[in-house]
Amino acid sequence: MEFQDYLLIGNGAHWNVYRAVNEDIAMKKVVYKVPIYGICSIIKSLKVYKVISKFGLPTLLEFSKTTIEGVECIQAEDLNPKMCDGFYVSPNTVKNSESCASLFLNYLNFRDKSVFSVFDCSEFEIQKCLQQPERIELLRDKRILKGAEKTIYENKICEISNFEDFLKRAKEDLKRASDNQIELFSDAFFFKVSNSNNTINYKIADFDCIVYRGADRINTLHLYNANKDYFKTSIDEYIEFFVEMNKRKYYRKIITNVL
Repeated sequence: MEFQDYLLIGNGAHWNVYRAVNEDIAMKKVVYKVPIYGICSIIKSLKVYKVISKFGLPTLLEFSKTTIEGVECIQAEDLNPKMCDGFYVSPNTVKNSESCASLFLNYLNFRDKSVFSVFDCSEFEIQKCLQQPERIELLRDKRILKGAEKTIYENKICEISNFEDFLKRAKEDLKRASDNQIELFSDAFFFKVSNSNNTINYKIADFDCIVYRGADRINTLHLYNANKDYFKTSIDEYIEFFVEMNKRKYYRKIITNVL
């Protein structure tokens, strides 16, 4: 779907995300999430957001129903506006992205060069890869990304100054979520390391990956252990994708000790 005054900046399984082109609207520091599957996605997400906010968990400052050019959508806080101090990123985006090697093999199958321009793969030298197939192996772990994830993936974090304290605080959040029957799957979390002081923070920002158990009242301890596992998976993937290789072991040891 295209809009005259809005630029598509991201998409996923449930939403297309747009940012306003008009500077006056852009000053509001919000994005617009247009559901792929209709109004039901909006209603469900608003309910989950209300629960997350009610219990004081770290989440978006803005998340409300609106319309753009006559289409119903969600107006949400822009996690990465202009001049922000670091970028919020989702490890899930990298995990589900295509690798350069698979894209190249796709080209070999279909001989369609346009696939490279779509993903901005200017680093590909097709003829060299055809002459030296071993080069494909070097591209196996390189991911096709855009936006904030691309920036941090290619300019990896070298220091997180408050990592242990951050994990302890997150653990308290997970306990509070569990006490209130909220299940937070690993895709729900977005992490940011500040450029100015190297501190890490996070927000719960993907409401399709959250279940409010409510009156079901499942065992709180079991839910707490599950939420810790989901969070551990997410932060471990953040370390894997966005932190310098020689620092990963150090931060993973802290994860093991705290979580």
